[in-house]
Amino acid sequence: MDNAFFKKTLVDLLNIDSPTGLYLEIEEYICSFIKNRGYTPNRMRKGGVWFDLGGEGDVLYIMSHCDTIGLVVNEINANGTIKVTYIGGLRAHSAERANVKLYTKDGGIYTGTIQRIHSCVHTAPIGFNE
Repeated sequence: MDNAFFKKTLVDLLNIDSPTGLYLEIEEYICSFIKNRGYTPNRMRKGGVWFDLGGEGDVLYIMSHCDTIGLVVNEINANGTIKVTYIGGLRAHSAERANVKLYTKDGGIYTGTIQRIHSCVHTAPIGFNE
């Protein structure tokens, strides 16, 4: 394996923002990558790309979604903070202090940091972390 090629490809992929539902840019990168290697990419209706490597015998099919699973803004509070809904298994204690970009419906992008109101699970009010 060409480590430099692998590293560059991985960095290119990780530098493409792909928040929940906004997968078209990374999908286009993947399709171009596949085309440049002589294969025909196929886009799936709900996001994702697949292609046929050819060969004979039993078929192996691998597919993954292209967007990043994370958070969706549920509410903007009066003090400017936001309430989020977790998607796909991400939990607050894993995301705390992460730098994030918030994408608005009208194309705006805001940057910020995730900070929980109650940083210790065991000291938060009952039901708060559910």
